[in-house]
Amino acid sequence: MTEGPRIRGSWSSLLRALSCVAAGSLVWATPQDPLPSPETPQPAPVARPIDSTPERAKAFEILRRARKDRALGAEVFAAELRGLGPDVIEPLLDVLFAHEVPPVQPDETHQTLSIEQREILLATLSSFHAARTLHSAELRLAAQPSAVARVAGLWVYSAVGDVPELARAVQLAHVERETKLPAKCEEAFRAAVTKILVRNPAGFSGLSGLVLRAPPELHRPFVFAIGDTRDPRGQETFARLLTFREDLVDVTVAQCRLLGPPLEPEVREELGRVLEPLLDSTAPQLCAAACRALGEIENENSIPRLIELLESTELTVRENALWALKRCSRLNLPPRAEAWSRWFREMQAWWDERAHGLFVDLRDGQRLERMLALEELGRVAIYRDEITDHVTPLLSDGDVLVRRRACDTLHALGMRSAAPALLTALEDSDGEVRAKARGALEALLARTLPDDPSECRRLLKL
Repeated sequence: MTEGPRIRGSWSSLLRALSCVAAGSLVWATPQDPLPSPETPQPAPVARPIDSTPERAKAFEILRRARKDRALGAEVFAAELRGLGPDVIEPLLDVLFAHEVPPVQPDETHQTLSIEQREILLATLSSFHAARTLHSAELRLAAQPSAVARVAGLWVYSAVGDVPELARAVQLAHVERETKLPAKCEEAFRAAVTKILVRNPAGFSGLSGLVLRAPPELHRPFVFAIGDTRDPRGQETFARLLTFREDLVDVTVAQCRLLGPPLEPEVREELGRVLEPLLDSTAPQLCAAACRALGEIENENSIPRLIELLESTELTVRENALWALKRCSRLNLPPRAEAWSRWFREMQAWWDERAHGLFVDLRDGQRLERMLALEELGRVAIYRDEITDHVTPLLSDGDVLVRRRACDTLHALGMRSAAPALLTALEDSDGEVRAKARGALEALLARTLPDDPSECRRLLKL
């Protein structure tokens, strides 16, 4: 008879092992690693270590104090963190990716990162060299590709990212295995896109293609992010989205209202072609939103339909149609369709009978004829795109009086398409032309411009 395997160890060891099984705490041992004896005292659980590096501890202490002393203001604590120098980047990224502030004193526990602490942290990171921060963040993302890390990476992009990080933000925000975009990820993605575009509006030039190539789940956050920029350069992307994503019409039209008219007439025309059919929508809210959006971009082609909508049975449609008509015409006529129809017929007649002759005077007339033509054209309520195209060449006319009057006319017309020509006029040899061009530009863009023309050009990215 073959002898079976022998049990190694004493009976007392076997009994101890069985008692561990009964308690649910069996620790499997090897012959070289015998089972612990119950008589041997076990070490107490080790607390999470306190970071003892002075520089890191100082950064953590400032963040903890920011949560306690909110009345001091975020900039006070951001300035303290900046004072620690660029070496503070690493501990701040550790906090952001862990989403908690480590303890500094023995009686403290880890503290969940608050919104205020995060904003102070991001403001600090934005003051240092972006390349170092981005490199450190990418190393963490490669080592820890979790949802929490992705959110942290997006917040880093919101603080220091540039145009290349827009495509990277798309990769971080959406992964194939997720059927729904996590709420925190969507929030961070929206902030990253908005702040990158605000820092560098050059990102708008390729934005339409990036948005349309992105996963459909990101289209809605993209729409809100672009709306948050309040930059009319985003209207081109909205025009494309309205064409390809009919299910996003409601939110896209609402965001169109926030951006104002685009600088480029062709973009305004494209957006108008997409929005105009929405005036026939049977959904009152969508129709009203389309009225508002068309008014914001000052779409004159929609004027006849807007006049008809003054007789809509829906109050919200009537109100928004009236607002759009006033915005397009710069007039304050009463909310009656017959009054607006009469005015529109008069303008059509003026255009057919007078406009061409005035344009000829601008091109070929003597000084007096050109000055009178500029004065009359500056009073016209519509057809302002076409009129602006005929007036802007006069900003480089050899007659200084004509150049001055051209600035006044462009100021009155109020079309953003005149901005590039007015920027050039800021460097005119005549001081009055420069002053009038500046006044027209500031009125067009609703902002005070720097004194240096080259700084104005850089600021406006034109």
